[in-house]
Amino acid sequence: MAINFPDSPSVNDTHTVSNRTWQWNGTYWSIVVSNASDRIATTDYVDSTVETGVRWNEAVDLATAAALPNSPTYDNGSSGVGATLTAGSNARIVVDGVNGTAGDRVLVKNQVAAAQNGIYTVTTQGDGSTAYVLTRATDNDTSLYAGDATWVLGGSANANQGFILTSEGTGTGEVHTLGTDSLTYTQFSGVSSVTAGTNLSKTGNTINLDATLTGLTSVTSTAFVGDLAGDVTGDLTGNVSGNVTGNVTGNLTGNVTGDVTGDLTGNVTGNVTGDVTGTADVATSVTVTANNSTDETVYITFVDGDTGTQGVETDTGLTYNPSTGNISSTSVTGNLTGNVTGDLTGSVAGNVTGNLTGNVTGDVTGAVTGNVTGNVTGNLTGDVTGDLNGNVTGNVTGNVTGDLTGDVYASNGTSKILENGSDGTDAQLTGSVVGDVTGDLTGNVTSSGTSTFSGTVNLNSATVSNAAFNLTGDLTGTADVATSVTSTANDSTDETVYLTFVDGQTGSQGIETDVGLTYNPSTGVITTTSVTGNLTGNVTGDLTGDVTGNITGNVTGNVTGNVTGDVTGDLTGNVTGNVTGNVTAGNIQIGVTATSEIDTSTGNLTIDSAGGTVTVDDNLIVSGDLTVNGTTTTVNSTTLSVDDKNIELGSVGTPTDTTADGGGITLKGTTDKTFNWVDATDSWTSSEHIDLASGKAFYINNTSVLSASALGTAVAVSLLSTTASSSEGRIAWDSTNDKIIVGDGSTQREFASSTLKTNARTASYTLVLADKDKLVEMGVGSANTLTVPPNSSVAYPVGTQITVLQTGAGQTTITPGSGVTINGTPGLKLREQWSSATLIKRGTDTWVAVGDLSD
Repeated sequence: MAINFPDSPSVNDTHTVSNRTWQWNGTYWSIVVSNASDRIATTDYVDSTVETGVRWNEAVDLATAAALPNSPTYDNGSSGVGATLTAGSNARIVVDGVNGTAGDRVLVKNQVAAAQNGIYTVTTQGDGSTAYVLTRATDNDTSLYAGDATWVLGGSANANQGFILTSEGTGTGEVHTLGTDSLTYTQFSGVSSVTAGTNLSKTGNTINLDATLTGLTSVTSTAFVGDLAGDVTGDLTGNVSGNVTGNVTGNLTGNVTGDVTGDLTGNVTGNVTGDVTGTADVATSVTVTANNSTDETVYITFVDGDTGTQGVETDTGLTYNPSTGNISSTSVTGNLTGNVTGDLTGSVAGNVTGNLTGNVTGDVTGAVTGNVTGNVTGNLTGDVTGDLNGNVTGNVTGNVTGDLTGDVYASNGTSKILENGSDGTDAQLTGSVVGDVTGDLTGNVTSSGTSTFSGTVNLNSATVSNAAFNLTGDLTGTADVATSVTSTANDSTDETVYLTFVDGQTGSQGIETDVGLTYNPSTGVITTTSVTGNLTGNVTGDLTGDVTGNITGNVTGNVTGNVTGDVTGDLTGNVTGNVTGNVTAGNIQIGVTATSEIDTSTGNLTIDSAGGTVTVDDNLIVSGDLTVNGTTTTVNSTTLSVDDKNIELGSVGTPTDTTADGGGITLKGTTDKTFNWVDATDSWTSSEHIDLASGKAFYINNTSVLSASALGTAVAVSLLSTTASSSEGRIAWDSTNDKIIVGDGSTQREFASSTLKTNARTASYTLVLADKDKLVEMGVGSANTLTVPPNSSVAYPVGTQITVLQTGAGQTTITPGSGVTINGTPGLKLREQWSSATLIKRGTDTWVAVGDLSD
């Protein structure tokens, strides 16, 4: 805050600023103090008697508590002199919670780039449309050393605090190089000294409470956030959001959101969301330990209901052994995912994913993924991925991917589907299966029955013998005879494969191949040495061999061999061989109607070079009309002779001036010589001179308008006018305003006399259109106004200049009309009599006043 003292004070005059009283002693102002101990020593006294290392600067109004807002940009000026901090956006300067005002001294000490720190003056305080600007104070823009100190007068956090520059510069004598060296300010004094007590800490002017409360014997609070690490000997009636690691001997009536690891000897009426290591009547969770190896019988626990407070129970009929991982139960209704080493005498409605080493007397409706080594008297409706080593008297409706070592009977129990081989080399059938097997069998198989087997048989390199039954499923081994085979698609592999065929049309036949007949899936090409006979289908690839018969289908590839027959289909590729017969491709006939004649049986004939060029080696005679539909027609002959005396250009379906735009004649030369129609100007235009023969002239509507030596009479008369209008492109004289007006057909330009015309006024006045380019004299004895009307009232052209001269004693104020903006500095008043200003129109309703003005 700057202090403004009165001018020309008398001795002993006093001046009070911010509750401090100053007195003038005839030479300088000094602070009036109440006792000797409060008196201020002179600079000479301090310099001569005290060496403290502190150099005081004038106090500052505010000091930053954080980096300046609005991301200011730093400009170092001339080595720090005139250095500025300019806000990156429009806003008022706010420092330590206080709006800065122009002229305030500000200690900037918290910039990220510490070289920007220092003492500044607010030169522009800023607002919503202006960025604030701080400029280094003139007493702090050179020669800054460690020990420079200042006092802060205001602010939310830093008021009545002292700060000292503690950093050292890199210049001579450790002076700071402004703009380069960091400037670090540290607080060294405050209003009073405070010492932090037990469980308190002090940082600057901030006192912090130690959340652990270490060493306190008692704490009284409505709620507590943090851990309680000591014992609580009274009641905990508030909430604790941390852990309680000590003993609580009283009642706990509040909520604890952390763990309670000590003893609770009282009642708990609140919620404990963490772990409790004591015993409670009701617990929402329990802590368990792992036991994976002890050889003992333990009991699985359960509760009566799925929700609410439940008692934990066991049942002697449901036990578990940790060392074996076996669960013992009288029956299972869900999935069995472990091994079953005893008998399964009940039904299993889920999946069995372990081994069954006992007998299964009930039904298993899920999948069995382990081995079954006992007898199965129930139905197996799921898949069995292990071996079935015992007898199965029920139905197996799933897949069996292991060996089936029993006999397989039909559901009537007498008709065998599969029978054990006596030498043990075929099927390993040691038991019996009475039931239908509708799944897959991946073991070895023999059969002598007549029933139907609907599964999949994987023979594992064995064979099916005595097969008197039908296989409706998959056969992955080798059979003597197969009625069908399974094929897979191969559309893209680049390889040579062989087409198969048989020796006879019917009966059991062996499948054979021939190396001369191959196929490549990636290209779709069938390769053979030759084809003898007619080709009546379409050929979509190349024909690289000879064809001695007729080709009646379409060929979409190239024909590189000879064709000795007729070609009646379409040829879309190249023919490099000889065709000795007639070629009929669709409606196109070669040599059919007459020798050396190409024609069509019906319709038009199109010659398509597929983007290339069709060349006729010799003369071409067109008996009918010639129509060229391309974009460019090139004639390379030296002489073009046309019998017609009229050439039509732009002859499109519906001719318009738009379609004719740009049409004409172009003569190629070093540059194009053009004569074109331009729709925009509705005229013919020429890029070159037009040279008429001697004695010729230009005519418009059969009237001469221009010859080699003169304008036409009508043109000469119409070019000049004595009226003010010049909209039709003439030269006019404005006798009223002494102006020459030149028009170009749409706009006009005015040329005024160098003699300035005046308009003398004796009262406040509003400008009119006739004042354009004039001197308006305001000869009024009292204060008056000159009003600039809006464009909607008086439409001055942009660039109009009007000079205003105050000839009277009354001050003239230039006033904008409704919606008009007039810019001028420092104001819009003529300073005094005989002051003048020029008004210049810069936009529709925007003017600027330049001249001898005041505010």
